Amino acid sequence: MFHIAGLFRIFNRGKKAFRKALRREGLPDDVVEVLVEELSPDVDWKELLRRNM
Repeated sequence: MFHIAGLFRIFNRGKKAFRKALRREGLPDDVVEVLVEELSPDVDWKELLRRNM
């Protein structure tokens, strides 16, 4: 379970860093939010975990 929690933490940390980098470049907040949602991988964590356990 600690490995799974680590995966969530890494995923969320990457998403936050991407958002922060886009804001640092001077993009408006609405554009940043759209880019973060469109470019983040859409992973069904529950299904992925169910298949691998």
